[in-house]
Amino acid sequence: MANPTTPNLGLIKIDRSSPSSIFFNTKSYIDDNMDIIDVAVTARAPKENPVFTGTGVTLPADPTQAMHAVTLQLLNAKFAQAMKYAP
Repeated sequence: MANPTTPNLGLIKIDRSSPSSIFFNTKSYIDDNMDIIDVAVTARAPKENPVFTGTGVTLPADPTQAMHAVTLQLLNAKFAQAMKYAP
């Protein structure tokens, strides 16, 4: 029987269905899993200076804390409000 895998990255898990399975393959459980994690991490945007392409990023709501990203909708509303008082 094939070993079970994790649902998101497909990491190889130890088959614990039988108490007699004591074999631990370090290549598949450690080396192969590390390769899968490395590829998954590389595919993500970097923390510093991320670049987003395609359809961009959709924010779920207006910011609730000082360093949260601002939505275009909120920015436009604040700009329109400020323009009311502009000379």
